[in-house]
Amino acid sequence: MIVTCKTFDDFIENLNALPTNNRLVEGVLRVSISEMDETGDGVKFIINFQASAIAWLADMEGQYLLELGVNVGRDIRDAEPELAGTEKALECKMVLRELCEVRGWTILPGIISI
Repeated sequence: MIVTCKTFDDFIENLNALPTNNRLVEGVLRVSISEMDETGDGVKFIINFQASAIAWLADMEGQYLLELGVNVGRDIRDAEPELAGTEKALECKMVLRELCEVRGWTILPGIISI
């Protein structure tokens, strides 16, 4: 089973709904921040934030993939750079890092796919 979240808040809500006894496989949450050159000129970039984890079902008899992939904004890298997308992605990662510290989970780079 795959649970795909369309917003960062939905992803957090799903993580918070997990029981407190470390319900992620290996206690690992994967996070990736990537960029795509929007115009091909090396100036405007779309910033994407992806997070994923394998969570145990309530009965511990199975697992499911919990995933998020969202566009968090745009960076403009010219004479007066605006890095709003990267800043938002780093904010999202910090929120997840804080949750991981509380829950005893680890953030590692990458994207889980099946």
